[in-house]
Amino acid sequence: MAFRRTALLAALRGEVGLFEGAVCDRLRAEGGTVAYADGMAVTFSTCDAHGAALATRFQHGRLYGADRFFARAWHERVVAVARAALLPAVLTARGIRRIVRAGPRGNVIPLVAWLALMEAAWACGEAVGAVAGAGDSLKEWR
Repeated sequence: MAFRRTALLAALRGEVGLFEGAVCDRLRAEGGTVAYADGMAVTFSTCDAHGAALATRFQHGRLYGADRFFARAWHERVVAVARAALLPAVLTARGIRRIVRAGPRGNVIPLVAWLALMEAAWACGEAVGAVAGAGDSLKEWR
């Protein structure tokens, strides 16, 4: 998905967490249109250094984890952290399935390695958000 930055920030209205689904619903309710393009290329890196992309992914995961789990009881947060430990393997496996279905593309090892790193950054962020809250993640994520 891609959002116009001004529309996204207006839809967030200063909230700490970030849910794509909630943002899409809010944009639609305010008269906006959300269009999905199946053929749209997905990239996990930014025009910045790879480390910046990993940091962005971590902050996004932290926002998600804080919004979903931080206000819950301590034992629910422990379960969220344990679940986050499994996320890199599960999400990377899903990504590999999509790559395999798409057909041969040459050497996919660098792509799979990058995908695994990005999913690990997300999972770490989600675990930190569940335990410590969002912190300054929204500012950092922008």
